[in-house]
This record gives sequence, structure tokens and C-alpha cells, in this order.
Amino acid sequence: MKILVIQQKMLGDVLLSSILMTHLKNIYPTSEIHYLVNKGLEPVLQNNISIDKVVTVTKMMKKHCQGYFHP
Repeated sequence: MKILVIQQKMLGDVLLSSILMTHLKNIYPTSEIHYLVNKGLEPVLQNNISIDKVVTVTKMMKKHCQGYFHP
């Protein structure tokens, strides 16, 4: 199973919510967890062994996909 967690907030919110990845991995040990964050925050998550892939989004991408990120 693949799980995508989307966190579009700033540094503090990303750090706090990254703790949940450990719990997700414990509940679904065979899952692949991807974490979507704003560009520039990925170094904060690079040592989290519960996250399999960090996906980033830029302001330009948000602008083009506004309906998807800000309903």
C-alpha cells in the first residue's frame, strides 16, 4: 500500500506532523510512505526512516494547480 501525506504548512508544522510517519509505519509496516511538502523543507525530513520518499511542491506548481491545493 502507498500512503501520501500532504503537509503544505511551514517548518514547525512539518516537523510536528513528521512524528506521525512513525505511527503510520508501525500500523502499516509494509506500506510505502511519501510525504509532500513545500520546496526547501525536504532536508528536515531526510533522516526520517519512516518516510520512503519526500515529494516537493513549488509556489509555481501551486499557482498552476490552485484548485487542487486550495479548494
